[in-house]
Amino acid sequence: MSMTTDSHAIPSARLGSLRLDFPVWGLFGRSRLAGVGSVLVIPAPWTTKILYSFIGNHVALPDGKRLTFAGQPGDIWYVLMA
Repeated sequence: MSMTTDSHAIPSARLGSLRLDFPVWGLFGRSRLAGVGSVLVIPAPWTTKILYSFIGNHVALPDGKRLTFAGQPGDIWYVLMA
């Protein structure tokens, strides 16, 4: 079984790669905030949303568009509580 059996597959050379543009201290601070939020449990949805939004705003697709995280703490709380 071959992974390249699809004749409509786009060659990986044309896809490009994601571009990451993280300020070191910004990522460090938000990661620590998310860690503290996870330990304290109750603020976890808010701190995780802050971290995911930060990451999304600093990742660029090959065509230059930025990723976005449109989730709200009320939308993701049950995922974090499991």
